[in-house]
Amino acid sequence: MDSSVKTKDKVMLFAKELFNYSEGKMLQVLDRLESDGYDLLRFIDSGSYGVVIYIGNDRVLKITADKTEANAMNIVMQHPHPNIVQVFRVWKYAAFKDIWFIEQEKLDKVNSYMYFTDWFMDLKLKNEDDYIVEKDLKMIFDGRCNIDNLLGYITDNYLEKEKIDWIKNHLGYKEVLQLICAAEHLSKYKIKFYDWIGSGNIMQKNGIYKVTDLGQSQAPNSNIELKEILDKS
Repeated sequence: MDSSVKTKDKVMLFAKELFNYSEGKMLQVLDRLESDGYDLLRFIDSGSYGVVIYIGNDRVLKITADKTEANAMNIVMQHPHPNIVQVFRVWKYAAFKDIWFIEQEKLDKVNSYMYFTDWFMDLKLKNEDDYIVEKDLKMIFDGRCNIDNLLGYITDNYLEKEKIDWIKNHLGYKEVLQLICAAEHLSKYKIKFYDWIGSGNIMQKNGIYKVTDLGQSQAPNSNIELKEILDKS
């Protein structure tokens, strides 16, 4: 069994759950991608709204049911930032309803969210209401591209000084600053994103931290490329 067949088989396991597609319909989607020149080399992961496939040349293809992420990624493609994943193409097919495609760079990660886990869990323990946590995180990351202000805010409201020192000593200082800069960039283009402690934040071997997943964002509508179905008659 070649890699393409294995990849398709794994994707089709999520056809109903994520896209409300039959396996036959999902196979049509995957065949269409191949006919457009995409090599479906390896299934990487699945999430709440889609799947990720490695397509070679250090790129991945995300198939998603999340239109807001597609809009956000389309904006990022037009307005790149060093702390946000590079996006090469965002599109949908007229023949397939409620499904979008995002081609983006594949990142080599050292780890993802370990630096944020401890203090975020403290946040949740002190605020049982998730809405309050989200609101405070938004306050932290909106317009505060200053690491001392950020750490001071966290210390005053949630954490003891020892925990802040732990973040600094484990390089969390640098990652948080890079994420704040990414947040400011997204905000500039009216993209609202709150999952700053999620596994979509990746630390690379070169020391650059990147946001790679804009799922569940709030983003203005953008002109996503629409490909009409090929006439094979």
